[in-house]
Amino acid sequence: MKKNYLFVSHSSKDHECGESLRKGLEKLGLEIRVDSLGSEHSNELRPETKQDITDARAFIVVIGPETKDANPVLRETAHALEVRKNDQNDYKMISLIREGVEPAVITRVLGQEPVGMKIYLGSGGMDEAIPQILAVLGGESYLMIRNKLSWPV
Repeated sequence: MKKNYLFVSHSSKDHECGESLRKGLEKLGLEIRVDSLGSEHSNELRPETKQDITDARAFIVVIGPETKDANPVLRETAHALEVRKNDQNDYKMISLIREGVEPAVITRVLGQEPVGMKIYLGSGGMDEAIPQILAVLGGESYLMIRNKLSWPV
């Protein structure tokens, strides 16, 4: 059963971006989960992390230039892709793509098939990305937050 939280995956090199995203979404009242204990030195995801990804309302991955070498992010994303496949694509996946990311890195993280929503982080950073994330999530929470903050449709 899906729970009302989002799972955010990012490499240690994208920690600042991931933290900015987490704090911005939490400020709006959304619950965020991350693998704070990390699976950096393991070849497998922790069972708790797998369950959190499976149960999440949506999976958000921050893709930076070094993400192709971030094994925990690759494993988390691979698991999210499997969940999405088994969920008949109802599982929402959002990719935040940082500046300077080569197309080959995106393919390495997400595979050959385009999945979910890709949001390119430009000079507006999280201020531009968060409204787009909320739009992808949809529902009443997006409309309420959008109206409260006067974001465009």
